[in-house]
Amino acid sequence: MSLPRDPPNRIDRSLKVLIRRAYPAFFRLARLNVDPSTIYPDDVTITLPEHRADQVFLVGAAGDPNRWGLHLEYQLQPDRRRMPGWLLKNAAFNAQLGCSVPLVVVYLTREGRKAFPSSYTIKAGSIQNRHFFETIRLWEHADRIWDGELAELAPLLVLCEDIPSETTLRHERELILGLDLPRPVRADLLAVATMIGTRYFSRELLYDLFREEMEMLKEATFIDEWIQEGEARGEARGEARGEARGEARGEARGEARGEARGEARGARQLLLRVLSNRFGELPPAVVAHIEQADYTECLQLVDRALQVQSLEELGLTRPEERA
Repeated sequence: MSLPRDPPNRIDRSLKVLIRRAYPAFFRLARLNVDPSTIYPDDVTITLPEHRADQVFLVGAAGDPNRWGLHLEYQLQPDRRRMPGWLLKNAAFNAQLGCSVPLVVVYLTREGRKAFPSSYTIKAGSIQNRHFFETIRLWEHADRIWDGELAELAPLLVLCEDIPSETTLRHERELILGLDLPRPVRADLLAVATMIGTRYFSRELLYDLFREEMEMLKEATFIDEWIQEGEARGEARGEARGEARGEARGEARGEARGEARGEARGARQLLLRVLSNRFGELPPAVVAHIEQADYTECLQLVDRALQVQSLEELGLTRPEERA
């Protein structure tokens, strides 16, 4: 089966959203019996040049002598070039946090491959260091997802099959809609399912299947359309500039700038939609501010908008402007 090339970061972004929304399920996936109320996501920040990690969870409150953590990484296909970065981050977590933080790598797809490394070896002459880590092959747990034990991971079911079927996609939808979770969480899971689904299925099929959930999808904290629009504009502008100048540097620079502008525009549209859904018609001053906001500010406001009760709490209006 010939698969379409994935737009940059599509699966990566989807997995980050899914892990943020369904992190207890990843503990169950690893067969770790942990009370979800004792898990603290996003409780730590490690800053390393060119190495970002936001899949770290701490189990137990600060000061608990039995506190421990879990460092999750994932790959669509095995890539040993990523492993030194994992080890670097993992060593930093263990040193900074002062507790055990084992690394668990989740391999998402099989796709005909046979080797899924669980160690990384550094060799120099006759000297070698070997670093081991736990691995999970997602497809080996497909039955646990399908039967509902790990229903929160339903958006990943299509990744478990060499040739995913429409039946699997429909079952994903049923599992997500059947979850006893807040509507915003189910909206995000549906959005993840549609985004990952574009790896295998046409947009027409996805739209037809999720037609009844379109209003819910609009409430998701990220939307496939604005990401794809930003990428498409970036690629188009990058190619045009590269062709005009006849040099690869111009193309790369144009693509990066175009993608950034496209993503910023999409983020503004997303923020306006979220705020309108929550607070009704927006004051002109708020709209004007948002239309000048950058990508990062827009996403920060989207996250906060789901937690506050007014535009004033977001810092977008003053009390005298509320009328």
